Amino acid sequence: RSFVAMISQLFNTETDFAAIADEIVGRIGDELDYAREARDCEAFARLYKNEDVCVPRVFQEFCGPRVLTLSYLPGTKLDEWGRSGPSPAQKKRIIEEGVKCTARQFFEVGFFHADPHPGNLLVDSENRLAYLDFGKMDRLEDDDRFALMSVVVHFANRDAGGLA
Repeated sequence: RSFVAMISQLFNTETDFAAIADEIVGRIGDELDYAREARDCEAFARLYKNEDVCVPRVFQEFCGPRVLTLSYLPGTKLDEWGRSGPSPAQKKRIIEEGVKCTARQFFEVGFFHADPHPGNLLVDSENRLAYLDFGKMDRLEDDDRFALMSVVVHFANRDAGGLA
């Protein structure tokens, strides 16, 4: 913490680097808690089971704070799949499913996958969107979800005043 405070003084900034460092260290600890990740994976599967998405099965009997055991999902990383020549109809379907699931995460349920990069998303052998790696999950409270919805509506309507 003293090193981080020195950096703030050195660069003459009001940025709270200590708080940023604390947040990063806390998140790393969260990501390494495999018992929590197993619970989050199961919660994600339960909450979004009506979506046409796939989530690995958790084998709780083989999980613990330092061990996570999930089913294997054969598939192709999303970015590689996109370059592999899927038909326009296949691309459209995967995009629609991803958008629907993401919209439900942020606007309806409030429990969301906070690290959806191409390495954590793949298209499985049945051409379904699969989510992997539930180490970074978070929740949005109702007020935050409504505020986010308002931003999206103002943005879609090109209402710069509403965004201000």
